Amino acid sequence: MLHGRSRRVHRSLPVGPIVARKRRRAQAFNDTVIAMLDYLKKLAPQELDGVTVTIHAMPDQPSDLPGVARFQVDKATKTIRLFRIPIERLGHHHPGDRWYERMIIESVVIKAVAELIGTDPWRLMPGKEPWI
Repeated sequence: MLHGRSRRVHRSLPVGPIVARKRRRAQAFNDTVIAMLDYLKKLAPQELDGVTVTIHAMPDQPSDLPGVARFQVDKATKTIRLFRIPIERLGHHHPGDRWYERMIIESVVIKAVAELIGTDPWRLMPGKEPWI
């Protein structure tokens, strides 16, 4: 089969017919949050029963507060609100370093969960002793 005005034989793509879709930044963020929450729920299932986590782009905080919030915790409704853009952009991480990006996201999730259940974040870090 000839293709176009060059009259060359039509060739297939070098990568093949099935190419993995590009992962969007927001999807990678969501996957990291879900994985860390699964880990924390295995670590402290009773304390995290009924906890709701929502992901928002930016916080809706007053401009007179110093800094930008990475998360908000509501203990009454057992809700954690994570703010994706401040976590990703203000984490002081190296561009293109996915491992460090993941570590920043996981640390914010751990801090938020620790504040919700009223414990030290270091007790929830991976590699520590089991939850008591």
